[in-house]
Amino acid sequence: MEQRRQQQLFAALENSDAADALYQSALAWKAEGMSQQLMYDAFEACCKTLRSLDVEEQEDVVMDIMDRIVGWCAPQARIFGDTTVLG
Repeated sequence: MEQRRQQQLFAALENSDAADALYQSALAWKAEGMSQQLMYDAFEACCKTLRSLDVEEQEDVVMDIMDRIVGWCAPQARIFGDTTVLG
């Protein structure tokens, strides 16, 4: 399952609007019942791979969505609402 998620994230990065594609993936995963922690971990793994490939622009896009997962953004942009349970 983890490999499928990573494939989905990398496919989203190939989209002309990668930020929206990643955001839509996150929303779909949340609708499927994925926890905040598991979602963050999946995006973090993607980010680590991008960092190792030295693809800074794509890494930045992933990190922006990670901020939305954690809640480090405007309240209306948060994927998990007002709760942050990571830790």
